[in-house]
Amino acid sequence: PIAIHYSQASIRAHWMFDSREDGDSWPRRFSSYEATHSRFARVRDSFVRIVEDLGLQFNFVSYEEIENGELIKGGYKVLLLPQSVAMSREECRQIEEFVRTGGTVIADNMTATMDEHCKRLPYGQLDGLFGIKRGGVRWRPEAVGGSLPSDVPGAVPLRVYETDVTLTTGKALHLIDGVPAVIENRMGKGRAIYLNLDMHDYGKLRLTPPKSRSYLDLFGRLLRESGIEPPVKVLDPTTGQPLPCVEVWRYGGEDSDYIALMRNPEFDADSLRDVGYPDNSELERSVRVLVILPRRARVMDVRTGEELGVTDRVEMELDPWSPIILKLTL
Repeated sequence: PIAIHYSQASIRAHWMFDSREDGDSWPRRFSSYEATHSRFARVRDSFVRIVEDLGLQFNFVSYEEIENGELIKGGYKVLLLPQSVAMSREECRQIEEFVRTGGTVIADNMTATMDEHCKRLPYGQLDGLFGIKRGGVRWRPEAVGGSLPSDVPGAVPLRVYETDVTLTTGKALHLIDGVPAVIENRMGKGRAIYLNLDMHDYGKLRLTPPKSRSYLDLFGRLLRESGIEPPVKVLDPTTGQPLPCVEVWRYGGEDSDYIALMRNPEFDADSLRDVGYPDNSELERSVRVLVILPRRARVMDVRTGEELGVTDRVEMELDPWSPIILKLTL
């Protein structure tokens, strides 16, 4: 039920933003360089990884699909907009209708401040949906506001992206030095969340837990409030806390359901070192996990054939590079 916006126009816009920052070196911005240095790619990856690390899955939904009403037809509950700066008027209209009918939209910043041709607009086309007013629409390479500290030791604070965003009909869920950092606006049966936060670094921070906990806690709460919770929970059996960087898949069969889980490292960590990514050493070790299942069932370890009994939870060893696959039979 989760959609992530795929916006080709926004990719083009961010290529121009990044190229401007490069100065005279912009002609050398080839695809290999773009893969590691694109700020837009880092933001999009952060949204993807947060969903996966929360034990959930998603679909990319393109600009054309949104224009054709796929959000409502596809039964989505939540739409994520990772720096979707360039959007058409019809995309915006369909997103507003999605919210009115009960959907939730979560965007980070700069949303729809250009049209689909990358023409800069004097305001964001979805500012009314988010209940905000902008003091400007210029692009920023990084956050310029204060920080929202975390109660979790070792967690990196969330950073405010823009300082010139004010409220109209929106409600500030978090304020930092008087600047709204997380804004909620109700419309019809749904709501729109504007995250005035810098999302670039989640993909990097997640590799050294618990640095990313502030992001996970925020997104987990926002999704729960929208009726989305992970059906399968993977916990540290000692602390009872969610185990970081674990991806979960669920499959339905004719007479059984299947659940697979695996550590979720950064496979491009070596090529991303130039932009500050660590290696996967924190994840490259076996750990004991407690898997809370969505229902009580007869459980079998598919890879070993071992019967684990009739239960709604199992405790197992998770290898850093091999999955656990469970078969659940009524």
